[in-house]
Amino acid sequence: MQKKIIVSSCKIDSVGSVRDMSPLKMAILLVYEISHTLRIKPQVYSLQDERTLWVLFPEGCIECDELLEEYGMIMALISKHYPLTLYGMIDELEEGEVEVRMEHEEVLCKKRSFTGKGFNMLTSVYMTLKFNSLIELSFMDEGLRQIDFNKKCIALCSKWRVAPFAAKIFIPNLLTYYAYIETGEIDNLESNLLEALTVKQIMGLWTVFLTEGTTTGEFEYLYDQLSQGRALKMAYWELALRLTLSQLNIKIDYTDNTFKIENQEGKCMRLDFASSSAAEKLFLKILFPSS
Repeated sequence: MQKKIIVSSCKIDSVGSVRDMSPLKMAILLVYEISHTLRIKPQVYSLQDERTLWVLFPEGCIECDELLEEYGMIMALISKHYPLTLYGMIDELEEGEVEVRMEHEEVLCKKRSFTGKGFNMLTSVYMTLKFNSLIELSFMDEGLRQIDFNKKCIALCSKWRVAPFAAKIFIPNLLTYYAYIETGEIDNLESNLLEALTVKQIMGLWTVFLTEGTTTGEFEYLYDQLSQGRALKMAYWELALRLTLSQLNIKIDYTDNTFKIENQEGKCMRLDFASSSAAEKLFLKILFPSS
């Protein structure tokens, strides 16, 4: 394969304020910031044999010098653990790449292209991240896929809380089913966490409630937000509930002014508006709003 030629090399001033952050969290925040700037949701592809993620920003256009000024030090700190390279098209035929590495306590940025042509703008931008283990690859694959530049958090499977690299990544002291990472400035914790959930993730919450009888922290947050009159995307919760009922083969029989809920074994499920369970009250409120 033809090697690219170094077209420029420069030093970047060191910034110490981010050194204590997990490099995995830095990578998530970097992708979020690029996504937020470009207003493009990243597309993530995993190459397990190479332990590498490709993160694509379709139609994305980046001014390299501006990006390096803002995030060059972060890119170097990430690359110290997980080599990161930024790519994009210089013109219709040639690709350029940008690397930021720490060498002898200095932060060096190198730009390369096949012909030696200099550049500042990159289009059809993508980056690659190489990891040390498959578990790190799997974590970042899930994390980056959840990024939404309109939201201030991402929600991940709770198993990652006990991962060997989990320190300083998640929002601490949450009694929730999912583990959360803040990606933007939190203005209302409960609301921001709930907004992070996808329909599929909400289905997971309903499944836990309907199969195990467990009311997770997310239900408590939702009930609390509704009690305060906050506008939330309740249609998502209703859709997720109806999908879960179908998936679990739970049937609801409406007769006159009453109803009956039967599980997949045909046994009657007894639910009450007077329950102390937020999940139970929300279940009834969503399905029987006039009761």
